[in-house]
Amino acid sequence: MHRVLVRGVDDPSLRPGSFERLDRDLADGAFVWLDIEGREPETLDRLGERFGFDPAAIEDVLDVEQLPKFDDYGDHLFVVLHALTAEEDRLDTHEVDCFVTPRMLVTVRAVEVVGLSWLWEAVQAHPHLAEHGADEIFAQLAEVMGRRYIEVITAIETRVDSLVDDALSADPNVLPEVQVLRREEATVRRVLGPQRLVIAGLRSNAKTHLGADATKHFTYAYDVHNLVVQSIESTRGLLTDTRDTYRGASAERQAR
Repeated sequence: MHRVLVRGVDDPSLRPGSFERLDRDLADGAFVWLDIEGREPETLDRLGERFGFDPAAIEDVLDVEQLPKFDDYGDHLFVVLHALTAEEDRLDTHEVDCFVTPRMLVTVRAVEVVGLSWLWEAVQAHPHLAEHGADEIFAQLAEVMGRRYIEVITAIETRVDSLVDDALSADPNVLPEVQVLRREEATVRRVLGPQRLVIAGLRSNAKTHLGADATKHFTYAYDVHNLVVQSIESTRGLLTDTRDTYRGASAERQAR
């Protein structure tokens, strides 16, 4: 599945476009955001040939579970980010592969991503969000995806707080819940550190592809990711304290 947004040279807003007209729109100087759901090798190979994306980047898209990274191929950037998703009360991360050129943003994903879908609708409803082109929309996407991490970490912290009283009373349900939360924390931490480094690298090392407004948004995105890293470290400590509290209360109960 694919969808297209196009903003013409004299048009201030992004509007749904046609995949078949992409070459003509780009030749006319339009800006295009192409979003692709799915990773069919033939589709991606044709995409790379059509727009001149480096074959190594296409191979990275096809590889399973790439950690966050970015590569500068001269005329385009290739960036791997991870979005946080919640499915049936289980946290997971899903790769979002991005190609950034001066007048084109391509995003490739396997599943729906909440932050990306929100931004897709927002740039159509509020033209000022997309008036500076591919680099700024991409920077906004990185920031929005980071804010999704904040929402989930806040929810985890709330769940940890609710376990404290149960741990003090040696409730046997505490340990299984702590184990679930530790797995979720590990899922987030596995990609969060590398993704923060990617955001920092883009902010400082991709000046040829990113304008001043995009760099400013990447500063915001870095601050968001840094806050999440600090929060996840705090959550990890709270989980350890909760587990130790339960064990102490349980040992005291047995002693009595």
